[in-house]
Amino acid sequence: MTLSTQFLTMLAMIWMGTLFGASLDTHNRFLKRSKRKSWIVFINDILFWVFQGLSIFYVLFSVNMGELRFYIFLALLCGFAAYQSLFKNMYLKVLERGHCHHDQRVCFYRESNQDACGKAAPVSCCHRLITAAFDGEGAFTL
Repeated sequence: MTLSTQFLTMLAMIWMGTLFGASLDTHNRFLKRSKRKSWIVFINDILFWVFQGLSIFYVLFSVNMGELRFYIFLALLCGFAAYQSLFKNMYLKVLERGHCHHDQRVCFYRESNQDACGKAAPVSCCHRLITAAFDGEGAFTL
């Protein structure tokens, strides 16, 4: 393996460690373990770890044909540590703000999606859902 390939592998694995930290926080934020049944949490955790492992190996395979070396694990650990120390608080604030914004839109739909008789108005709901999904400048938000 050439020196440039090793350098690209290090950068890719540091980046994957950072993405892994962000996806782990996202997974934990939206899973709500206390409200779910234990077998659903178990299946979600298994699927999360399988997806993370496959994603990391896919990036590793595309960078250096899948060669595993000790420094790759160190790079993943360094990327994860960098995320934990530098980006975690900022990312969690953004995640909370986006999640609260989403909850407010769902509440808006539930309250305003009724006609004069109090029955659900499906056409109105679809129209409001589509138009509210786009901010004023046309940016799609979830």
